[in-house]
Amino acid sequence: MPDKHEHTTTPHGHNQTPHGIAPHAAIAWTDRLWLAAMCLSNGITVAVAMLLTVMFKRFGAGNTATLTHLAWALVPWMMRPLCNMLMRRMGWRKETWLVATEMAMLATIASMAALVGTDYWRPCTTLLLIVMSTCGMIHCVVTESLYKEVTANRYPVPLRPMFMAYHAAALLIGLGLTAMVAGNIEVLTRNIYRAWRIAFRLTAMLYAVLTAYNMWKAWSRRHATYGTDDIYNVASWREMAGAMQLFFGNHSPSIGATFLLLFPLPMGLVTGLSPLFLVDSIHRGGLGLSPQEYGLAGGTVGIIGTAVGCLAYTRLHKHIHFDRLVVPVSLATVLTPLSLLIMSSLEAPSLYAINMCMLTGHAAFGMALAVYVNFLAFYSCGRYKHTFFSTGIAIASLSTAIAYYIAGPLQRSLGYHDYFVAATCSCCVAVAAAVLLKMKCFGNSTTNKHTTHPTNTGHTTGHTAIRHDADSGTHQPYGATDDNTTDKYKNKQKK
Repeated sequence: MPDKHEHTTTPHGHNQTPHGIAPHAAIAWTDRLWLAAMCLSNGITVAVAMLLTVMFKRFGAGNTATLTHLAWALVPWMMRPLCNMLMRRMGWRKETWLVATEMAMLATIASMAALVGTDYWRPCTTLLLIVMSTCGMIHCVVTESLYKEVTANRYPVPLRPMFMAYHAAALLIGLGLTAMVAGNIEVLTRNIYRAWRIAFRLTAMLYAVLTAYNMWKAWSRRHATYGTDDIYNVASWREMAGAMQLFFGNHSPSIGATFLLLFPLPMGLVTGLSPLFLVDSIHRGGLGLSPQEYGLAGGTVGIIGTAVGCLAYTRLHKHIHFDRLVVPVSLATVLTPLSLLIMSSLEAPSLYAINMCMLTGHAAFGMALAVYVNFLAFYSCGRYKHTFFSTGIAIASLSTAIAYYIAGPLQRSLGYHDYFVAATCSCCVAVAAAVLLKMKCFGNSTTNKHTTHPTNTGHTTGHTAIRHDADSGTHQPYGATDDNTTDKYKNKQKK
């Protein structure tokens, strides 16, 4: 019988605790470098999509058209639950999917750079954005799976601090630094098209380096063996239909699915319009920031604020139960539109005031994002837990796309100031969804020091009010069990 403090070794040679978790510091530096490269590749595509928002506005597109392009880019993410079945039928290795999607995204970024300044750049860029979003969705699924495999840790990947830090670094480079470079080149050359073409080419060169490194790592792992249950857990359309019936409830939409749809809606009303407000001209009600100033305020301070909000929630969640955090965080979401409302009310806000407002608003957004992922990880359990997690991401994408379609025409009719007033009032939807979730699903739960957190192994009394999983028999949160730890989990539940 091994000692309770004894550490074991994973199949990859990593030190492992008795709970099956390999600390990040115990992972080999080559694997940590590969994790960083995968996350940078995953985050730079998101930064490019956000950069295109500013680019469309700089090239004369309206807010409605720009937000419509972004809404179309979210359509592939609504199909994420089908990704697992597609990958199973194709039968490719995870590394093959990783390299193939990165090569496709590299080609789209290079094509975007070549199309800048042409007569047909807008429709072609929108099409390329949809292609890049599709590849990015598949790349995100593979990255999360490989991240869990390399770290030998089944804890939800989006809630890990290093995963957040890597993506924040990718956004700082791909959005903040690239916008500053484009703005400086624009000043030197006095040619807006040439400046953004060079900026996109530099981004493509950086992405090519990451792709080459990931290709080399994939080749070095060509003989590695691993489990594929996390991405190959749905085999047929009938099985997918059964999983969707369990997710949404047998007779009516469950409280959990309702929360997943309504909670991100107010945030979607401001996340897409925020960069457009920052760079729009002053006579139209915007702040009139230059690309360099936007790179500082939106691409640097805003990203840091989002990362700080996510990390702050993860620290709080270690000491405070989820049902005590969900309502206060939903109330804090009002800070995001309120910060934009304050900036629109000031006649000539200084760059320092803009940065403080962006830091506060994005920190609240980061906490809301972490709460959403935390509950989704708790909600995803049982046999189809990975399909449930993908379904929750698809619901969030649908909610955000609906918000984008509403935001453009509404802002054009109301103006920025009145629109942000309406967006601030819409936060009551997120608060109502959080209160309903707490009352219906966590009202009878005991939140003392012995109660486990939603993302840890344990049983919550109100879980049956959210959704009853007939295949699981007991509550098994996302990442709590796999093929190697199921027996350990059941024995712990019996004790």
